[in-house]
Amino acid sequence: MTEVPLRGGTANVGAIVRIGDTVRRPSHSSSEVVQAFLRHLRGAGVLRVPEPLGFDEQDREVVSYIPGKTAHPKFGPDGFMPPWAATEEALVEVAKLQSELHEAAASFEVPPGVIWNQAAGNYYPLTSEGSLVCHNDICVANIVFVDGDVVGLVDFDYLRPVDRLFDIAVAARHWVPLVPPDDLNEGMRHVDSLDRFHLFCDVHQLSADARRMVVDLAIDFLELARLNVPHLAQQGIQGFIDLLDDGYDDYNHRTVEWLRLNARLLVS
Repeated sequence: MTEVPLRGGTANVGAIVRIGDTVRRPSHSSSEVVQAFLRHLRGAGVLRVPEPLGFDEQDREVVSYIPGKTAHPKFGPDGFMPPWAATEEALVEVAKLQSELHEAAASFEVPPGVIWNQAAGNYYPLTSEGSLVCHNDICVANIVFVDGDVVGLVDFDYLRPVDRLFDIAVAARHWVPLVPPDDLNEGMRHVDSLDRFHLFCDVHQLSADARRMVVDLAIDFLELARLNVPHLAQQGIQGFIDLLDDGYDDYNHRTVEWLRLNARLLVS
């Protein structure tokens, strides 16, 4: 029963471990719903998600381990996106997997009285409200690859009902990525973000109006994050402290300005 620490997300740094073929992660107010949602997805044929395995004696949530590797690029030009995660094929596969989740989630019934996980703080702008249960954090670090193929999506801690376009906006933010050219990670500096955004939206069959809403939601998300990240850092959460120390506020401002300047090109 050796515990091997895994590289956790911003809110769970150092708290996620692997034991054999399982992953243990801190439970929260909606962990039971996460387990039920994963069962629902797998029952609907979406198998590129962890198998839910209940809870251990320490009340940690237990899911199956998906073998492979993930990319963990730091934002900005000092980061690095490995070539196998930067291809158009990977971008399309991420969008296809997200679309599969949306289709399967349409028949998921949320139990009454759910208190959704609050670890992300004030993460969801008012414009994100909706009824479809979505992952809401399909960032680069949460997609598992094997030999360049997308084989898994992990970390469902931010699960809750939203407008699906918000889920798409968050994913596009990371995978297109929706950032100014000067802030592209090494390994992504050759890409055309406008073309990649069009490709990502094409997979989701979004209309021009829906694409504009995705851009608007990305802006709303970032503007709220500019307040939310410092608030979470003040609570002593190391991942958010690190974000601020790395210049997140300036990066956020640059990205919002770039999105506003390029909104018409992104949706045309």
